[in-house]
Amino acid sequence: MTMALASLGWDATFQAAFTRMTAGVADCRPGRVLRADRGVYTVATVTGPVRASVAGALLAAAAHDPEALPCAGDWLVVRDWPDGRITAEAVLPRRTAVVRRTAGKQASGQVLAANLDIAAVVEPMDPEPDLGRVERLLALAWESGPNLWCWSPRRIWPPIRSRSRDRWRRSPPEWRCCRSAPSTVTGWRRWRR
Repeated sequence: MTMALASLGWDATFQAAFTRMTAGVADCRPGRVLRADRGVYTVATVTGPVRASVAGALLAAAAHDPEALPCAGDWLVVRDWPDGRITAEAVLPRRTAVVRRTAGKQASGQVLAANLDIAAVVEPMDPEPDLGRVERLLALAWESGPNLWCWSPRRIWPPIRSRSRDRWRRSPPEWRCCRSAPSTVTGWRRWRR
């Protein structure tokens, strides 16, 4: 099985970082983390998915900064060893990261997902919407960096009137909040204008 990395978001920026990090090191290839399981990662590579353990240098970096550990969405430098082991040697620089901060005096956090293009906050209609949860999720998504989309029932957001629609169209493109998701492609195109 072969996989095109471009379909997973690989581009020239990641390629440049990979080339810089692997200069002079043999048997390395890029991969994107699909799943993280306590030090073992399922990684999508050109040759298909592989299971990789954490290399010593990456563990040492994580001892000082827990956010250095890979998470879903990260691009890694994956190394194949002669004895058949596969290790995650390094994490390529992240564009965005959803980080859950720890409580207390410690200033570290846990990275939940990385390199997202869009974050969507969706609130159910039943049971009754929890506005506190919506606020926390919006703050978390806003701080993480990707474009933000918010869907919610009509009970939270009032109907859009013509004056507010004009104000909405002038709002920054990185913040979009709508009452419900359009159900057709035409609806999406109209909404994105």
